[in-house]
Amino acid sequence: MKNLKFLKIASTFILLVLAGCGSDDKGELVYKGDSLLQFAKSTNEVFIVEGSGTLDVEIPYGVLKNAVGSHTVNLVPDAVNSTAILGTDYTIVSGSDELTSGEANGKFTIKLLEGPATLAGKIAVFTLESSTLDNAVFNNSYALTIKLTCPVSEDTFVGNYLIEELTPYVDGPTLDDGSVVTLSVIAGSTSGRTFLTKNYPNYCSPLRAFNFDLVCGEVIVRPNQASTCQCTAAGLFFGPAIVPGSYTIGDDSMFELAFTNDVTGNCGTAVQTRYRFTKQ
Repeated sequence: MKNLKFLKIASTFILLVLAGCGSDDKGELVYKGDSLLQFAKSTNEVFIVEGSGTLDVEIPYGVLKNAVGSHTVNLVPDAVNSTAILGTDYTIVSGSDELTSGEANGKFTIKLLEGPATLAGKIAVFTLESSTLDNAVFNNSYALTIKLTCPVSEDTFVGNYLIEELTPYVDGPTLDDGSVVTLSVIAGSTSGRTFLTKNYPNYCSPLRAFNFDLVCGEVIVRPNQASTCQCTAAGLFFGPAIVPGSYTIGDDSMFELAFTNDVTGNCGTAVQTRYRFTKQ
């Protein structure tokens, strides 16, 4: 009988809890009691452009019901769960907002700093606080992923370039050293570039495409690029360099391309090869 009484009490408690909740279109429980804070979304991703310096980003929030009276809402950085650091990766422009009777939405503003931004991204996590409004029971954590991006115009780093091998030959030049090649955009990739060249021209004459990407000042050769020349059936391949080549953002007059030569060691030990490209 004791077990039956406990079961009855527990069931009554569950019904009381569920009576204060509803279900949204995603099947999530939503509190239907007093006004509660919530972010408009729980995650977001934003890109800061290399060379822009800073970027202002708005973080919208609201309440599940209109607030009665006047309430102060604060944006609070979550240092424990963030990889982005306040004062280093971003600053808070407006971290406090006054919500008056009848209003249900507001916004905060943070300023992203270009300098420490990375291609992989850093995450800034925030929560909401108010001394007079209850905190949100869901969606009360906002994770903003901050990434660096460097758009490359499709009319730059294209056309004719003189290519010159800067590193010592490996049984002769690797590509068409001292020749002019034509760079073009790789279809579907604004950062991708390709050109036709011979591989080991002392031995092989067919032209083959060589592909790379321009990524925020670095020239990244695409992996697993087969050569027209090879020593065994396994094939000789080109791939990304240990230290990539570089270019100056906004200046396509000259850049350097570096790659790993014979990645699989098909004809010998893999070496690092570097070329200079000069626009003609």
